[in-house]
Amino acid sequence: MTLHCMAFTRAIDRASQLLPSHSSVFYHVRACFLTPSTASLLFNRNKISSAVCGSLYTDNDDTGFSNPRVVPQSTINAMIEEIYGELAVQSIQGRSCSSATACKSIEEKFDVWAMVFTNPKLPLSVDIGSGSGRFLMLLAKRNSGSSNFLGLDVRHKLVERSNAWAEQLQLKNMHFITANATIALDSLLATYPGKLTFVSILCPDPQFKTRHYKRRIVQRPLVNAIMKYLAVGGKIFLESDVEEVVLDMKRHFKEHLGDSLVLVKKHESTSIEEKEWYPENPTGVPTEREVAVLGRGLPMFRLLYERV
Repeated sequence: MTLHCMAFTRAIDRASQLLPSHSSVFYHVRACFLTPSTASLLFNRNKISSAVCGSLYTDNDDTGFSNPRVVPQSTINAMIEEIYGELAVQSIQGRSCSSATACKSIEEKFDVWAMVFTNPKLPLSVDIGSGSGRFLMLLAKRNSGSSNFLGLDVRHKLVERSNAWAEQLQLKNMHFITANATIALDSLLATYPGKLTFVSILCPDPQFKTRHYKRRIVQRPLVNAIMKYLAVGGKIFLESDVEEVVLDMKRHFKEHLGDSLVLVKKHESTSIEEKEWYPENPTGVPTEREVAVLGRGLPMFRLLYERV
């Protein structure tokens, strides 16, 4: 079995050499298919410290690194539920939202903030590509009365369910909108009466094929909209488990570095390769994807910017 795994690994490594831009994908493939014992022999990766997922790492070898590990999905699910259990949301199937604004799809303008937020003048945090919405709900629950939270996603069914959950939890400082942020963010923020203080783009669709790069969510119009409205001192948090995706997002923000944007570093690193990666999730709430990736001993790549 081990010999078969090693042959499989050599094939994956060869494919990774032929397609270097997809190396992160090949790494994930081989990490998922190998047994823990074989993976322990074949791979060494930097240990990513995490209070939530630390118990799932294999022991360090004598090089100071920890090895990726195959963790049962049931264990990952339990980890996720341990974090998000405080939301205590019930399963919702086929339920429509109670208000006309709750499932509104944005085309041009959204100017009814008072209908979705108790205090629409509070600082606003926006999560672009909000997915299931639980990450944003937990932030909203923990910051009730101090910030408003807005989730944007193109998948209407997820937005419907997220708004229904938010209603169930009686969260009056959060809302989800069906929207293509690349197109709609500028017109959305133009009508918000408060300040934009935080933007997160977490684990966006990597769109690996070169011809699909234009579909990636971080494009010039989105970056321009964020920079247009982000208040001084506001933060931009970028994260993915695919390094190339974060580097591509970084490339789009690069032109604003210096006069209006700085890269936040929590500590000085002695490693040239790691000196720009932010070491942890600054929100204190890991996404479901982040829990799964760290739980398997794989790295997350993070960048944190501040508006100056």
